[in-house]
Amino acid sequence: MMGICSQISCTSAIIGVLLALGRSDQMLYLYVDGSDNDAVEAELVAAFNGLVCEWSELGAFLVNQKHVRDESVSEIDSPDWSIGLNLPIENYGIEQANRLIPFAQRLAVSTGREFVLGVSSYQGISQDMVFLDANSGKREHSILISLLSA
Repeated sequence: MMGICSQISCTSAIIGVLLALGRSDQMLYLYVDGSDNDAVEAELVAAFNGLVCEWSELGAFLVNQKHVRDESVSEIDSPDWSIGLNLPIENYGIEQANRLIPFAQRLAVSTGREFVLGVSSYQGISQDMVFLDANSGKREHSILISLLSA
């Protein structure tokens, strides 16, 4: 369990990152953590697409980008693969914060995957904020809520 000092420190760090990025140029992202997604791609895309449809008026959009293998990726590794959603952070509210953990928990149970939530700028700067899995709870929720006050 995260103590109050740790929560304040974490919240301060998140607010600092968001201020440095410039809130109006930010995108909240929730992506699958990892690249070996062939076996669960259809399930992941269907789940994320469902949430994107619910949040379409907020500007949410689906991401399913499998990068081309290059010389930096060994033969035994999979190339980067981004599956998830993006949402303009100015449209991120309490409803979205409250929905993301149960969404990620259910999807983690059914796919065995972990998810990363973060913030990126249009300049390409990104910061992972929290990882979500089947066991995510109050600590992760407090991080999602702290994004609202930044």
